[in-house]
Amino acid sequence: MLVDAYAERKAIEVNQDTWGHLAPEKAKRYKTRIVFAIGCYESGYLNPTPICVEVENLPDSPWLYEDVMDYLQTVGEMPEGTIWEFNGFYENRQFAGNHILLLNANNLSNGK
Repeated sequence: MLVDAYAERKAIEVNQDTWGHLAPEKAKRYKTRIVFAIGCYESGYLNPTPICVEVENLPDSPWLYEDVMDYLQTVGEMPEGTIWEFNGFYENRQFAGNHILLLNANNLSNGK
């Protein structure tokens, strides 16, 4: 609908006017670290859950939030009860790097 298209375009303009100074620069590579957890219950969009997001020389913004949440939905199947660390880069609103397993709560010692 025409009204919906106008409302969406207006929302994008307001977002840009308000937060545009925080947007990532095009063709600039930002060193990035993301720590995230895979919960034991299906939580839809909140699983995986980011615990820590560090992007060198880039403040938090609606674009970074959206891109982190979208990226975490693409990491694929990972065992529940685990915590992972992504180390890599964020460039042109895309992430590239590798994941390291930090903790597997399923394999903790049962001796206590």
